[in-house]
Amino acid sequence: MAALGVDSIAKLARGGSKPSVTQGKDFFDTGTALVALKGYSGVTVQSPTDAASACWGS
Repeated sequence: MAALGVDSIAKLARGGSKPSVTQGKDFFDTGTALVALKGYSGVTVQSPTDAASACWGS
């Protein structure tokens, strides 16, 4: 997600346009998931164990 932000800022600085919003949402969805112990309606939730594995590869 951070890399997408840096890339977008660099593109804007070079005269490009900002990312368009994701269809059906009012923001640009980077495809991230909420890390939580329980689920929430309408939000992709990832367990802390799965998130740690995805981030740190362990």
